[in-house]
Amino acid sequence: MDSSFVNAAKEILGDKGCLQGQDVGARFFTDEHGTSEIIPSLVCRPKSTAELSEIMKLCHKTGQPVAVQCGMTGLVEAARPRECEIVISLERMNKIEETSVETGTMIVQAGTKLQIFQETAEEHDLFFALDLGSRGSCTIGGNLATNAGGNRVIRYALTAQAMTNRNQAPRICPGIGET
Repeated sequence: MDSSFVNAAKEILGDKGCLQGQDVGARFFTDEHGTSEIIPSLVCRPKSTAELSEIMKLCHKTGQPVAVQCGMTGLVEAARPRECEIVISLERMNKIEETSVETGTMIVQAGTKLQIFQETAEEHDLFFALDLGSRGSCTIGGNLATNAGGNRVIRYALTAQAMTNRNQAPRICPGIGET
């Protein structure tokens, strides 16, 4: 890994936002299919949409390939890093930014766990139809990225359909920030 890239990433994310060497735990290269032999040389962990945007601009500018990770609960190995890829982990982007009972919406960051999302909705007498067995570890970003179905898919549709179809039963929508 080029030290100028690492320094630029640390400038954007701070020291806590970048992991290398022994600090790169198995969770960054292990999924439901097991542990990969490829250990990423760098894990970038933005904590805001602005930081994510800046680190992605850096990767694009330098031609650095990435593997974006949320909860690592997917079954298709899509988040497992390949040779030469760095990991962009959304685990620190886990804030619920806004809940509106009037509009029935929530604005959340991509790394927010589904269970936290559901509990917060329930506290506000709202309902979010998506439910998965991995609710305690999967994230809203991963659910949207994979168009998750879940335990209630027949009644409430896949995630993307539930997010865009206003004729569905009452539900809440996670907001998507601009980058």
